[in-house]
Amino acid sequence: MIILSISSSQIDVTNYLANDKQKILQYTIITICKTFHAWLEPKISYIREDTMHNNKLIFSILDLKNHSVTYYKNPVVSYLVANICSFYIGTGFGYLLPQTFMFYGHPASQTGVITMAAAIGMLTISLFLPKLSKRFLNKHIMVASFSVNVFTLVCAIIFSSNVYAFIGIMLIYQIVYTFFSQLIFPITLLSVPPQFTSQMSAVPTTARTLAQGVTMCTVSMIMQVSYDSMKTGEGDKRAWANAMRINMIVFLFFQIIGLILLVFRTGYAKNENGKRGFRADKVRQLKIMNGVEENSVLLRENVEGK
Repeated sequence: MIILSISSSQIDVTNYLANDKQKILQYTIITICKTFHAWLEPKISYIREDTMHNNKLIFSILDLKNHSVTYYKNPVVSYLVANICSFYIGTGFGYLLPQTFMFYGHPASQTGVITMAAAIGMLTISLFLPKLSKRFLNKHIMVASFSVNVFTLVCAIIFSSNVYAFIGIMLIYQIVYTFFSQLIFPITLLSVPPQFTSQMSAVPTTARTLAQGVTMCTVSMIMQVSYDSMKTGEGDKRAWANAMRINMIVFLFFQIIGLILLVFRTGYAKNENGKRGFRADKVRQLKIMNGVEENSVLLRENVEGK
């Protein structure tokens, strides 16, 4: 059985891949394909502690045996992919805002004002989020955040030709996205036993780094190729709006993928007992056992069998 784990040191993959972009791309694609293949299997194995070797492979694909936990008990991959999707969209908006202002001839200073307004809104949400999180389950808050932003991106597709509507949509998306971004880090750490939380802390950082790198390439490429193929002259606003619309459709696709993962592939944390809607059977935490515990379990089973 193949699952995804995060760990940290002996094999320096960074140096191995540093000078070969093709190897990096192949390595990433193989990792993602194997991970999705794991989701199709009926069960996953627990990770034994003695297999958590020190290496610099951020993505470590492990073949394990002795199935003991159903596949949905490992939400780490789902959080990683949902995080990548959300960072992709957020970074994309950050790239498109100054490009749009430049195209329509607005002064660059307005970009800073809008970015500051988004930051103030995000800070305000961050101040009130802890109180909200005490009453409602983190999963429900994140699902609600993704659902609202699905509607926001649909509006972006419809009103992509209006620069002021685009500004409003970007502000709404960034502010609502704060609900997810503030909760994804702690809920990822709570999806594994306490002794492995330090390794799981790399998940949000990895998602952000990967998403930002991919976004800057793909969004700029889509805008350039789409605009050049549709424009009838320099400054063609209709062609620019259509290129924006294509990017918004891509954003919507990633947003829906993230929403599906949060709804069907994640659960609650044990420490959320007492919150509204909590159910013990919906708790999702990866089970990790070491060799001693495994042998004890097998011995106990043999004794009981006799």
